[in-house]
Amino acid sequence: MANPYSLVYSEQAADFLIALERSRLSSLLYDLRVLAKSPSIRSDYVLNDSQGRSIDHLLIGDYVVAFWADHALSELRIVEISDVS
Repeated sequence: MANPYSLVYSEQAADFLIALERSRLSSLLYDLRVLAKSPSIRSDYVLNDSQGRSIDHLLIGDYVVAFWADHALSELRIVEISDVS
């Protein structure tokens, strides 16, 4: 298996994570690390950002995680996390 991509968080995503209670944070961080091992996973839907970049959206438990993979830098850029519970 290839090395996992590094996770890079936008300010919104980082603020969201900081505000989570510890048990929910641990679970979500684990899931994000799993995603970083398979950055080309098929997402639930894709929207384009203001720059025309395709942003994947994946439902992970109670959250929708918006991300894009920077394959050149081996980084998974988490741009937004929303609680949909």
